[in-house]
Amino acid sequence: MLCGRKIFPFCFCLFLGLVAGLRAQESQWQSLSGEAGAMSRKLQPEQMDYNLEVGPVLLNVSAALGNGYTANLGLTQSGGQGSATTTPSLTMNMMWPITDLNTLTFGLTGSYAYYWNASESNSPGGLTIAPTSALQGTFYAGDFRITPYDQFSVQNDPTQAGELSNVSRLTLYQNSIGLKVDWDLSDIIVTAGFDNFDLLSGSDQFRYLERNTMTPSLAVTYWLTKTIIAGIQGVAAITSYDSHAPVTITPTTGTSSTLNGQNNNTIYQVGPFVSTRLSEYISMSGQVGYVWGQFTGSETAGNQAGGNPSTFFLNGGVDHRVNQFLNYSLTASRSTQLSATVGQNYVEVWLFNLSPSWKIIDKMTISTPLSVTFGQQSGTLNAETYQTYSASASLGYKLTEKLGSSVNFSYLIKNSDQNSGLQNGSYNQWNAALNFSYDF
Repeated sequence: MLCGRKIFPFCFCLFLGLVAGLRAQESQWQSLSGEAGAMSRKLQPEQMDYNLEVGPVLLNVSAALGNGYTANLGLTQSGGQGSATTTPSLTMNMMWPITDLNTLTFGLTGSYAYYWNASESNSPGGLTIAPTSALQGTFYAGDFRITPYDQFSVQNDPTQAGELSNVSRLTLYQNSIGLKVDWDLSDIIVTAGFDNFDLLSGSDQFRYLERNTMTPSLAVTYWLTKTIIAGIQGVAAITSYDSHAPVTITPTTGTSSTLNGQNNNTIYQVGPFVSTRLSEYISMSGQVGYVWGQFTGSETAGNQAGGNPSTFFLNGGVDHRVNQFLNYSLTASRSTQLSATVGQNYVEVWLFNLSPSWKIIDKMTISTPLSVTFGQQSGTLNAETYQTYSASASLGYKLTEKLGSSVNFSYLIKNSDQNSGLQNGSYNQWNAALNFSYDF
């Protein structure tokens, strides 16, 4: 995905020159924007986790090699071809203290997955780039904090779109570039932002997903106490697809009609949010509100594709450090997402995640994340209702100060109400791997 498609290299270089970045809102009792607050929060080199130093730039670099097996690469109901895999990867996190107030950060993991028993076109193999943080920096001007940012990724895994089945590869290039401005009014922070998101497909099969989304946003945050913040946020997402995938509808009675597989649209959402730290061990956050929008297209086709959303959204989470042995996070959300299948405008998604992390033995960590998703596509034609369940277990052990190892296993189940003919939507997939990592 590219900043203005082919001009992405230019935008990226310009962005480096501007020293850009994105920074998540901090839950601290102090100004978010002013220079005095910035001075109190600035990172010192000795506070940074790095293993290489190149002039003023601090780097944390690690390499890894994974070997494993993935079953049912084609995500079919009857199972299917599996393959042994080898995946070398390199992770780099960069920190550049430019001034006393400003630090440029950037991080990503690049990997190449080779599937021994399947070609690249018939597997989620090949190059993957996953950001660990956005390219980000911060500028201060009086009571304003200005943070431009850029974040890009390359993904091949078709399970990233819960609606898709009978697909072995979904290559997506994505880039998000934008600007966020915080205005400090003492106990009140006004935040305005603008994001430009581009998505490109790596294959003709999913060319209909290519799109651009512009997202202006505005939020007002108020410090109720030293540990509780609350506010309200409004967001608009304006999406234009590069090309449409025509779908011909032939009902049992009446005349045929044609609709665009993906329709241009504008989606709005607004609602209050709250975040609190109950103690040094427990923090909670939540947001709820209303989402609505308008999809283009003929009235008949638009109705068959799902019409327009008018519903609620929510998201919430708890982070809890139970004791020295156990930490966990619990999240729940309901959202309206653009559909990844031809002929549907959007999908309503419930998502629940539980992510415990165990440290029972020195040098050993265990994580056992669980996830459940419920999805309902819009539309009256072949609209799918599905559920996905995933469970993973990862056992990590530090062999030496720099060398680590892990054993990972994951299992994914999708249940669909469309399991006849070419619409077989249910499948199971599992993956097992042994990984070694080295910190330089």
